[in-house]
Order: sequence, then structure tokens, then C-alpha cells
Amino acid sequence: MKRLMVFGLCAAVMMLATGVAGASTVQGAYSLAPASQLLPYSSDDPSNSISGDTLTATLWTRTDNSLSPIYTAGVYVFTFNSPVLFSAVDSVSASYNVLAGNLADGGSPRFVFDFADGATANIPWQLVNGVNTGNISAGFHPTGDVIGTADIGWSYAPAVGLGNGYTNYATVLAALGNDEVTSISIVADGGWMATQGLTVTNFDVDAVPEPISMIFFGTGLVAVGGYVSRRRMLRRA
Repeated sequence: MKRLMVFGLCAAVMMLATGVAGASTVQGAYSLAPASQLLPYSSDDPSNSISGDTLTATLWTRTDNSLSPIYTAGVYVFTFNSPVLFSAVDSVSASYNVLAGNLADGGSPRFVFDFADGATANIPWQLVNGVNTGNISAGFHPTGDVIGTADIGWSYAPAVGLGNGYTNYATVLAALGNDEVTSISIVADGGWMATQGLTVTNFDVDAVPEPISMIFFGTGLVAVGGYVSRRRMLRRA
């Protein structure tokens, strides 16, 4: 009987959590992050923007001598509302349109995973098996799902002893799998080498948060063990 009651409460938690989020089960927020805070060597590019119902993001990075620092950058971030372990991030992908520049300069653009303990892990979009594949040409491109993909290179992960070296997903998972991810960003900051511009038309994050406890108002009951799937699709116009 107790087991049935627990299962029933867990089911109710999932329904309530979904209802709070409305039509979507997303538990997080998309935004443009201040590049000047996250990347001390860069200023916010004045052309960065989010527009439309699909939250299409345009990111630029270039040299602008009227600003200080003179290198501009763009950061498009998904911030989780509740704890998510790295091992529970099921998929991360993006689709984008190259507006200008060589999207292979300076490791930009890239996905950046930020952890609660200050660690970071990066995936430059042009990096495969630790080898720079060269220019990402003008036009529309998908990154594909980068989680668990064997031939996608991870870099700049001091927590796993990499420094600026390269490794694979399995190594990062072994080192950081039980660590909390607070946000996942798309970073364009190669403007110190050359001007880059891109429009992100799809930034998709799937993850399962840690077990949550929710209070059923008016009853005093607490349900433990619910899970929420978080997913947001940004579709091309």
C-alpha cells in the first residue's frame, strides 16, 4: 500500500511540474548573457540580439576599437532552474546560419558547459577527434547531437587535467558525470582573429534534473522523486 501511494505521489508531481511550465516541460530560460562578465577579454557586441517568438539569436564577434576591451563577443545561454548532473544531460544540439567570417577561428563558436563548482567544458563546433576541420562555410548548418558522440572533441576542461588540450566525451563524463551543470551556452568570441557572425535558429537541450520535492498546497503532503524533462526547440523561420 505504501509503495502504491509513493508511485501515485510521484505521478502527481510530474503532472504538477508540467502544468506549471504550461505547454512546454522546459525548466530553464534562454537569454543573451553579458559577454563582458563571462569573457573578461571581450565586450558585448552591439549587434547581438534575440528576436521573434522562436527566440532566434544573432551573435557577432569582431574587433571594435571604440570599445574596451576592443574584442566583442556573443553568448547565448540556457540556464537550468534546478540541479542537473552532467551525466543526466541527454542531448545538446544547435542549428545555425553563418552570416560572416570563418567559423573555425579561435575555437569559436562552441558549446560551453558551466558547472556549479566553477569547472567548464567546451566543444568547438569545428573540432572532430581533436582535429580542426577548417572553415565552416556560409549557409545553414546543424551541429548534430554532441552528447555521447565519439568523434566530437572536447577542449579547455581544466577539471579533467586538459588545460587547452582535447579529449572525448567518455573522459569528461568520467570526471564530471556527478557534477551539477548550471548552464549551457553558445559562445562566439573569435573576433580577436577575424569577424564572425551567425544566427542560431535552434538550440535544443534535453536533460533530466535531480529528484525534486514538491509541496502539495493545502494538504501538507510532500512528494519525493519526481523528474522533469526539459526541452525547448527553436525552429527556423
